[in-house]
Amino acid sequence: MYYRVEQVLEKQQAKTEKFYRGRGILICETDQGLFALKEFRGQEQKAEYLYQLGGFLTDRHIRCDFMLKNAEDELITEGPDGTKYTFHHWIKGRECDARSRMDLVMTISFLAGFHSACEGVMQTERRPETAYAEYIRRDRELRRIRKYIAARKNKSGFELLYLKCFPEYLHQSEDTLRFLSGGRIFLTIIPWASAMVTLTSTMSLRTPMEWH
Repeated sequence: MYYRVEQVLEKQQAKTEKFYRGRGILICETDQGLFALKEFRGQEQKAEYLYQLGGFLTDRHIRCDFMLKNAEDELITEGPDGTKYTFHHWIKGRECDARSRMDLVMTISFLAGFHSACEGVMQTERRPETAYAEYIRRDRELRRIRKYIAARKNKSGFELLYLKCFPEYLHQSEDTLRFLSGGRIFLTIIPWASAMVTLTSTMSLRTPMEWH
């Protein structure tokens, strides 16, 4: 396995001096700093979007694990066994302590800045009927979650608060579906929503002090 990985690392622009396992990644110490090698599952279009999104966020001073091109100026590097990898800038730090009020407050503050920065991110046009089908699916997911939590006998404080706030979000979902079904808009939404989740999850795990 490590022999295959070494072949992939040799194709990157940075020279890796040593590497070790992280959570779902290989962390690489190089002559240019800290990087991460990740297995990539998806199309080239998704990789291109991740690359441009990372650059967009970096330009707005949002620290993230942005993607880098290899020595052949490509985003995806294929190993000898056919496994695909991407190479990323990495930030050293500890995980956010969910029991620390300070960590949580700083994490929320950072995520708020992240979402604000994404307001000007590239968007792609999608047909209204495609967006409508997607929002129908999301609406059903919301209702399933509410049904599951409502059926629980011993509800936590968070679950009780969730049920209290749920009608407001369900109302927004219903309004959106009525709006889309009317055929009055040509909705633009961000493609590869999973990319956003990946970046958000990764950044929320970094120690807040590492973000400044």
